[in-house]
Amino acid sequence: MKQFYISILAILAAFPLAALGHDLYLWYDKYEDFMEYDKIVWSDIGYLFVNYAPDFYDDMQDMIGAEMWNSYMIPIMEANAIIFSAVLPGLMLVYLGIAKVFWLWPYEQEFVRFTVKDAKKKRK
Repeated sequence: MKQFYISILAILAAFPLAALGHDLYLWYDKYEDFMEYDKIVWSDIGYLFVNYAPDFYDDMQDMIGAEMWNSYMIPIMEANAIIFSAVLPGLMLVYLGIAKVFWLWPYEQEFVRFTVKDAKKKRK
């Protein structure tokens, strides 16, 4: 059971690592001579959509509509890609930590098995 959650976290961690790799590659490509480097600029989600999936970006704008696009999607599109993609794995780690402390799902089965084994040992 634990291996499943580790696998899910590894898959989810691939997204922020991919965003980080993308930004570092663009930074390295721009400044091959390390003596004259500038601050690294972190990509936002909108930049990634506009440059790598422009048709999807346009279709999404048409589907959602201008009013909802400006009020809901613009703040999301302006979000930092690394931070935005790291939110879900971070929340999952926080939940698993809290669940481990308070014996919540998915750890409750371990607690039940542990108490049943102890009860059997006490009976003998």
